[in-house]
Amino acid sequence: MAVLLVSSLVGLAFIAGIALFFFRKSWKSLLAIIPVTSGMAYAAYASQGGPGMEYAIMVIAPVFTGVAAGYSLRNRRSLLFFMVITSVALGGALTAHYYHQKLFTGTDPLEETKTRAVELLSHSQMSDAEREESLAKLDSSLDLLKDVMPFAYFLNALATALIGYFLSRALISRTVAPEVTALPGIEMIRLHDYFIFALIAGWLAVLLVDHEAYRALYVAGLNAALCVSVLYLLQAVGIVKYLLAARNVPSFVLPLVLAFIVLLGTEFILFFSIIFLSLGALDFWADFRKLEPKDKN
Repeated sequence: MAVLLVSSLVGLAFIAGIALFFFRKSWKSLLAIIPVTSGMAYAAYASQGGPGMEYAIMVIAPVFTGVAAGYSLRNRRSLLFFMVITSVALGGALTAHYYHQKLFTGTDPLEETKTRAVELLSHSQMSDAEREESLAKLDSSLDLLKDVMPFAYFLNALATALIGYFLSRALISRTVAPEVTALPGIEMIRLHDYFIFALIAGWLAVLLVDHEAYRALYVAGLNAALCVSVLYLLQAVGIVKYLLAARNVPSFVLPLVLAFIVLLGTEFILFFSIIFLSLGALDFWADFRKLEPKDKN
């Protein structure tokens, strides 16, 4: 756990450093970033006694995120622009690698995870009944995860990118450009109108497609629905933040409320997620923040 925490902190610091470098040097920074990253990625790829594409992606991912953050902040691009390019690019790369392993090399990372977990459980001090119960829970979790791996990669990339973005903005504002703190944040996120059709189509596929007869279509629809739903959840959070700010409510209230919802447990998280998803989707018609041009229609 400590190793994972340290590696995560190092990765986030790396993202912020790359973002600052790109912010100051613009595209000239790539003259240094690309050769160094290529060397590190190749070393990671060739590590572990053989090709390791997942290690190369782990090296490239924070660099790409840092460059995207630096570009977005330097050119005053929206947070939504940054979120979409990073989560789609990195989530897509990890998804492609996962299915390449599964379909063309005959290896399934989830099955390997299960094998290691079984080995750990076999050497544990648990009773046979407890061990069997743990294995049953593991099997059910992995069966569900197999269908939503693209979403899992997307969500991981999105969460890491958002944390890296705000760290980068804080670093840049304190060192070279205090004005970046005035850039619009999550409160101004508004998805393009076409996203609502992706949301509807995805959930219709989940509800109507026979998941046994048309497995690929069902899985594609499920992951598309989940990914777009997360974006609408973030849009809903932005709507709430915008409306609270308009009423001079202290900025710390919303994070406290969200943290409290998380502490309440899974049932409450799902309940409020549905409410927020509905709010985000309804913004397509209601435009709660009046961000659409008045002459549109």
